[in-house]
Amino acid sequence: MLQKIIKSFFIALFVLSFFVSNAAHAQFWKQKKKANNTENVIKEHTAEDVPELIDSTQIDIKEIAKKRQIPTTRKAVKKDAYRIDVLLPLGLEEISNQKITHPDKLSFTKKNLIYYIEGMQLAIDSLNKMEVPVNLYIHDAINLEDDLKNNLLFTNQLFKSDAWIAHTSSQELSTLSQLSLEKEIMLFSTFSPGASDIENQPYFYILNPKLNSHIESLLAFGQKKFVQDPKFFIYDTTSALSLDAYHKFNEFMGGNAISTFNWKHEKTKESIKANLVSNRKNILYCNTMNKVMIEEFLNFLETIPKEYEIVVMGMPNWKPYTKKKELSHVHFYTTQAFYFDGQGALCDWLKVNYKERHGRDIQDMTYRGFELIFGLGNALVKNGNQLYTPLSKSHRLWPLSHFNMEAQFDEKDTFLYFENTYLYIMHHLNGNEQMVH
Repeated sequence: MLQKIIKSFFIALFVLSFFVSNAAHAQFWKQKKKANNTENVIKEHTAEDVPELIDSTQIDIKEIAKKRQIPTTRKAVKKDAYRIDVLLPLGLEEISNQKITHPDKLSFTKKNLIYYIEGMQLAIDSLNKMEVPVNLYIHDAINLEDDLKNNLLFTNQLFKSDAWIAHTSSQELSTLSQLSLEKEIMLFSTFSPGASDIENQPYFYILNPKLNSHIESLLAFGQKKFVQDPKFFIYDTTSALSLDAYHKFNEFMGGNAISTFNWKHEKTKESIKANLVSNRKNILYCNTMNKVMIEEFLNFLETIPKEYEIVVMGMPNWKPYTKKKELSHVHFYTTQAFYFDGQGALCDWLKVNYKERHGRDIQDMTYRGFELIFGLGNALVKNGNQLYTPLSKSHRLWPLSHFNMEAQFDEKDTFLYFENTYLYIMHHLNGNEQMVH
C-alpha cells in the first residue's frame, strides 16, 4: 500500500512519500582515451586541407582479447512485500508556491515528470488490483545530495528499499551508486546515462544508453541498409561533447569508404556539394549536438538541389529538427531508447484508463512510468530482490519496450556496470515518424 502525504500536489489516489533533495543539469559521458593499437579511420583536416576520401576497409584494426570478469552479487531474497523508491527532481515546494494546479501550466521538464508519475500511478494501482505485493515511494529529489548527507530519516527509509529508480544527474548518481553498492540495493538510472567514476558496480543498471551505444547502433544500421551508397561524415569538434562523439564515430566507422568534412572548414560546403551523387542516396552522418550548428547544417541542406537524395543520420537530440518544412524531402534517421507505438491491448487499456482519470491523451512519459514500475514490480515478485540473472538474459521483464542489459567494461577491461544497449532506429520524413529497426 502507498502512504498519503499532505503535499501530494494534484495526483489523486496515489500515495507518495516525498523528501526534498538537490538536482543539477545532466552531465554526459566519460571521454575514453583512444587505444594506441587502433589507427584513425577519420582524418583530422587542417585549414589548408581539402577533405579527402578515406577507405576504411583498408585499415587493419588489431584487437587483443582479454579475460573479463563481472563481480558477484548477493543472492536474491524472496519477501512478503517489496519496496521501490523513485527519486526525481520535481520541486514540489516551488510548484506549491506558484499555486499551479494543472501540469499543462508547468515547464516542459516538470510536465514530463508529472506524466511520468501518473504512469507509475497507473502501474501501482494495477499491481495492487492484481494483489502483487509492491509498495511505491516517490521522493522529490530537488536537494538530493544534501538529504543523503544530513537527512537521517530519509536515508533510513531509503535503505529499506529493494530497488532505487533515479531520474537524476550524473553527479548525484555517483553518490547513489556508492550507497547502492554499500547496501547491495539495485539502482536503475532512467535519465542520465551514467557517471564517469562508477566502476565495479554490479547493482547499477542504465536504462537510457550512453552516446557510445547510440553511435554504434546508428552506424551499424547505416552500413547495413546503405551498403552501396556514398557516405559522408560531417563532424564538429568545437565542444567536449562533440569531440567525444567524434572519437566514437572514429572508433566505429568502418566497412565502407567515407568522405569526411570538418564543418568549420571554409571549403566544406562546396566540397560536400561537389561529391554528391545524383543517382544514389547520399548518406550524411553528423556528430554535432550543438543546437546552433544543427541549425546551420539544416540551412545548408536547403541549398542542395532536390535532384540529390539526401539521408541524414543524426544524433539522439536531432528529433525535434526533423520536422522542418523546407526539408520535407530529406530522410532523417535517429536513435531512441524507448518506443511506444500505442498499439495492442495493453496500450489500448492504458489510453482509456488514463483518459478517464486525467481527461487528456496519454504521453510517452506516461508509458515509460507505467512499464518501469509494472515490469520491475512483477520481476521482484517473481525473482526476489536481486535481478542480475533475469535482467542479463531477457528483456521480457518489461511489457512495452525492449531492453538488452549488457555488462560494460573500460579500456583496461575493468567491469563498470550494466547498460541497456537496445536502441530503436526511427525514420523521419515529411514530419512523419516510423520505427524501422
